[in-house]
Amino acid sequence: MADPVFNLQPRQEHGNRIKSLRVSEFRVHVFERRLRAQGRSLRRRDDCSDLSDEDDCRITLLPKGYRTERPPENRTADGVSYLGTTVEILRFMDISDVKRLVNVEFVIELTWTGRSTSSLRDAMEWNQLHTRDQDSVWRPQLKFPNVLNGDISLLSEDVFLKKIGRPEPADFNDVRMDIIYSGEEAILIQKQQYSGSFSHSFDGFYYPFDTQRCSILLQLSDRSELVRFRSWDAQVIYQEDLQLPSYVINDYQVIVTERGNDQTRYSVLKVEIELTRRRKMIVMSVYVPTLMLLLIGYSTLFVKVSLMQVRLVVSLTTLLVLYTLFNNTSNALPVTDYVKMIDLWFFHCIFLLFFIILSHVFVDHLDTKGQDLVQIRPANGSTNPKEFVQVVKKPELLLKVLRIYVLPVVSLCFNVVYWAVLLGSQKA
Repeated sequence: MADPVFNLQPRQEHGNRIKSLRVSEFRVHVFERRLRAQGRSLRRRDDCSDLSDEDDCRITLLPKGYRTERPPENRTADGVSYLGTTVEILRFMDISDVKRLVNVEFVIELTWTGRSTSSLRDAMEWNQLHTRDQDSVWRPQLKFPNVLNGDISLLSEDVFLKKIGRPEPADFNDVRMDIIYSGEEAILIQKQQYSGSFSHSFDGFYYPFDTQRCSILLQLSDRSELVRFRSWDAQVIYQEDLQLPSYVINDYQVIVTERGNDQTRYSVLKVEIELTRRRKMIVMSVYVPTLMLLLIGYSTLFVKVSLMQVRLVVSLTTLLVLYTLFNNTSNALPVTDYVKMIDLWFFHCIFLLFFIILSHVFVDHLDTKGQDLVQIRPANGSTNPKEFVQVVKKPELLLKVLRIYVLPVVSLCFNVVYWAVLLGSQKA
């Protein structure tokens, strides 16, 4: 059988590209059959991963003089290239109060227009840039100013092209008949997935009724007069559960700002996350036990005066247990140069127990055989006996005054002020 003729003219179909690819495949198929008949084989080159037939699997056409180290020129009035930004927070892996860090995994999506022309298809996954295309076009580089000790990892990176306008007029002299989009009619999309630990300032004054604000700073490597984040096209997305183990996510937002010195400024995107502490377990593990210990120490005022060892031993043991609980709670919080509300609560409980212990010691040294009267002269120095105050040194009466008037009034006044400040901070 004679070999087929290869100089056939390709057939054209309305609305489709010229079927030159079919002729090429037919030629390769016939040539391969001839080589196999001679005991040889031909290894054909596979198509691109997106099933396209671009030369060298590239979909970008760079203009002459294109420089990969500079941002593309923009037609805006200030000549700045603006980036659209979407930050998707995937998960919070750890939030440490002692180390003052938040470990988070997130995806950054940056969009911008370039100068290159592209041959695009409908599905964005088919318009993914391969390694050579990614290295040949300018891409924004990010820095993370508040990352802790450089603890950040790039998990994945992809670059896509997406058409947003009309294609250029078709060139009917082109055999391939590709649909070409200019740089203004297509945008570049860069998706990067990171995992890192970011430091944040800890405000523990109202602990455990506190609200923390953590932030992730994204800084562009190029100067702000060349490229900036677009404030009206920046957003943050979080679609997971708002109830974290120790916190509840109240709000999250993005803020576009700048940082640097007077000579060089850089555009910065700040992702701010507001976290409210879940206080139920802390109340059950801190406030309730301390209140129970305080009641145990208060109950020693009802023990008989003659049982001095019982009253004193129980009070001392209660004080030691309370101090141990205070030490454990302080170790779970970062060191600060100010007194926190939780510290005031422990100081109040420790002070009351200390006062009860001193009262037991004082009562033990009182004379219990009779009522000794002591006259106290007024502060104005008056010598009138009618103005003298008589105090009865009786142990039972002293304990009664302490357990009915002194300790309840002091504790009530403190709790009113303490909880008013805490609850007021929540409303604020």
